[in-house]
Amino acid sequence: MHNASSFQSAGYYPPGTENWSVPLLCYAGASQDQIDQQLDAKKINGTWVWYNPGAGNVPENPPFTPEQHFHAYALSGSNWKGTAITYDDTTGDEATRGRNLFFCLVETGGSQVLCGGPIPVRALVDPPSTSTLPKIMAVLKTIEFVDASVGSPTPASAAAAH
Repeated sequence: MHNASSFQSAGYYPPGTENWSVPLLCYAGASQDQIDQQLDAKKINGTWVWYNPGAGNVPENPPFTPEQHFHAYALSGSNWKGTAITYDDTTGDEATRGRNLFFCLVETGGSQVLCGGPIPVRALVDPPSTSTLPKIMAVLKTIEFVDASVGSPTPASAAAAH
């Protein structure tokens, strides 16, 4: 990706019979506002609030409520640092409410940003032991950003070298 205003999407689907997936958005040169938007949250004066730039009838950047069980996680990998957040649905049919995960990983010394969410990690009617959060966090920790411009020579450049 070379255009800072563009992104590419993909997904991770675990092998076997696992019943979860991770939607992915990759940005080149994302702004902090774009990262906050993908996280669905932002930190203002040390406090996490819901990302809302004042759209509709919702107040601008409302605080998370205790009922949402908001949690922020600091993440790090081989060449990135990131943030993940989870919070619970508090509206709608109680039988379908869930806990959702959002994350963004920022390449250290580079411009790539990888985000995902909302990712349902547990139905709130199910026991906490059913959460896929530990599995998803383990997958995230294996991510490594690579420079696509550095690598194996293409067949044409390899042939030209001989």
